Amino acid sequence: MLTLNSTAIHQLLHSIAAMAFEANSGMLRSFTVEIVPKEMRSRHGDYHMVTRKIRVFNLSRPTAHIVKTAVHELAHHVDCCLYGKTGHDKQFYTTYKLLLEAGHRMGVIDLAVVTDAIGLRDIAQLEKSVGRLEFTPAVPKEGWVIKVDNAFRFKDCLKERGYSYSSTERAWVIECDDSILADETGWLHELLESKNVRVLPAAANEIDSIYFCVLGKVGLFQHKDALKADGFSFHAQHGWYKRILARDQASMIALLGGKYGLTPKFRGAL
Repeated sequence: MLTLNSTAIHQLLHSIAAMAFEANSGMLRSFTVEIVPKEMRSRHGDYHMVTRKIRVFNLSRPTAHIVKTAVHELAHHVDCCLYGKTGHDKQFYTTYKLLLEAGHRMGVIDLAVVTDAIGLRDIAQLEKSVGRLEFTPAVPKEGWVIKVDNAFRFKDCLKERGYSYSSTERAWVIECDDSILADETGWLHELLESKNVRVLPAAANEIDSIYFCVLGKVGLFQHKDALKADGFSFHAQHGWYKRILARDQASMIALLGGKYGLTPKFRGAL
């Protein structure tokens, strides 16, 4: 899985469900997925029984945690399909456990690292209800991930070469091995400045989603020079904004509050 795009997560969840419930796969009705670039304090995701929509929030978290949230909501969907109801009972945690273990076997989630605060409570309740998760240590992924920024004018060339667009990262991404890495980066450097090409070990890749930190227009004229120095730009409709990594949201709130007395808003797009 290279991206957190809604389509990519939907395909991933569909594959996990098919592996975990192969004998009952025909009973699993269609569902939709929405990856929402929004931070929520109370929950990481939700599932709507009527619309059969899975939503996932809090993209500032590590990728494995985000995938685990999606699997949690998938468990609600599977229970609704197979049993006509869902809730955080023993049946739900049985379904959830099977899905998590299937995802780990597929190599799309490492169950050894899904340890954020809400996730710890979630796993603790699962293990209390149906026993410990069963999995072997994940084998580190080999190869490389290349990420390309600011390349809209080359999008057709990148598509033809096998790149996928990561809408949450606003970058084009591809996996490759040692045999073609030099050729691929050489081709990219003929098109783009080197600062727009990042090469990461596949085993260490994190999907760093992008948020826009928005301050608006009102009462900021006296700060315009300082805001520019801090990397902010002015948008005719939304006012002062800065593109940041989602994981830097908390530090940006602290910086702006201490320096300007401002409380920013965060958006997935302008």
